[in-house]
Amino acid sequence: MADIFAAVTRCLAPRARKALADRGKDGVEGHDLRHTAAVVRLARYTAAGYDLDTAIGKLRRFFGWSVTSTMPMRYAAAYFETTLAEVWNESFDTFVDTLRDLAGED
Repeated sequence: MADIFAAVTRCLAPRARKALADRGKDGVEGHDLRHTAAVVRLARYTAAGYDLDTAIGKLRRFFGWSVTSTMPMRYAAAYFETTLAEVWNESFDTFVDTLRDLAGED
């Protein structure tokens, strides 16, 4: 498995390798994919209609974490950052649209 990740690392663009180096990493590792998997799974659970608590519980079961584990918040942190940014962007767009309406702009 290490050979696969070594090959992936060699195929990365120089900018991507620099980003890894800036984080003190020599290359891509299998563990890196765990974060991506947690974010994708959490997004799929919520898109399927599960409320956040249920989705996090499903994430715990999938990864084998205990029912009180805080690991879902660590591994899926990017999900929460993305969701917050999307909500902020939507709020900002609504605010700008309201200002335009008040100013009489189309």
